[in-house]
Amino acid sequence: MPKSIKIYSPKNLKIKSPKENGTSFKENSMIKAKYFSKKTKLICLADDSGLEIDILDKKPGIFSSRWAGKKKNFKTVNWF
Repeated sequence: MPKSIKIYSPKNLKIKSPKENGTSFKENSMIKAKYFSKKTKLICLADDSGLEIDILDKKPGIFSSRWAGKKKNFKTVNWF
């Protein structure tokens, strides 16, 4: 086990995120990890998250950030 681990983020490296076009949180995580690993030649870990509401049949799920619009402003979201 290494004595220290350096942690970088895409923002630190000035790399924009790839298009997340997977059909699940797992697929989107894999898209990001592979993309950043290829760009940086480093081992990369990625996650994907979203809001799943039971009464809305687990929606918006992987599309949570899209509900907030291009500027990601959740204050203007029309939830219902």
